[in-house]
Amino acid sequence: DVDAAPRQREQPSAAPTPDTSPKSEGKPGGAVEDGAVDWGVRRTFREYVTGDIADGEWTLTAGAQDGGALFRFPGGEGTYEDGDLTAAFDGAVRFTGAHGLDLSLSGVRAEVRDGEGTLYADVSSPDLKGEKVPLVTFSAGELKPADGLVKVTEAPAKLTARGAEAFGGLYRAGTVMDPVSLAVALTADATLPALPDLGSAPTASASPQPRGTTGPETSAEPVASADDDGFPALPVFLAVGALLPVAAALTAVAVRRRRARPAASPSEADRG
Repeated sequence: DVDAAPRQREQPSAAPTPDTSPKSEGKPGGAVEDGAVDWGVRRTFREYVTGDIADGEWTLTAGAQDGGALFRFPGGEGTYEDGDLTAAFDGAVRFTGAHGLDLSLSGVRAEVRDGEGTLYADVSSPDLKGEKVPLVTFSAGELKPADGLVKVTEAPAKLTARGAEAFGGLYRAGTVMDPVSLAVALTADATLPALPDLGSAPTASASPQPRGTTGPETSAEPVASADDDGFPALPVFLAVGALLPVAAALTAVAVRRRRARPAASPSEADRG
């Protein structure tokens, strides 16, 4: 009995050793050290915001960056394990303009499960007040770390039904949106990809078009928008009234053309 007592005292001191080793072994699938999401929403939407109809702008806050044809939401935090990712990002973008345009996206979050990703954001608009909305879905493929990073590069994205509501019915559910790129660092020394300056190319410019030039309805589609699902390219964000001047102008042209036809018919008959 005397000999057994020391052995009982030694066992508690040895117990912490197996408890600490599983924690160190589990680190490769652990916390995200840093990260960023790059997404431009949709090129035709950006052109609408800065074009003649909305005559608006966008502003970036809370660390969001403008890459010309996309926005970067930095400061990623979350977890990665066995190909699944959950990460939240800093930054906000607000689109404002005429005809009731006031849309803010913040609190961006990316989730990837079984190779399928969803991009969420807190949406503030005339109809939504800070609701977390799944905006787009994208194919992430099999996420595997390389050089301390997990990356998704220009994954094709489609608008969700809730995302369509967030844009005030401007686009239908399933509409192809701009691609999603994301990168998260799993180690402190991993380097995130640099913010691409895609806005340097003329076809990707988001600057307002000069008055009297061709409008958004004839502008080139974004790279990711090969299929527009038949939806009109001319946006009317939350504002049916924005189409009224256009409709009135078209009606006036049609009336003038109908009135001009009888005057031309006699000469046509003479030639016959």
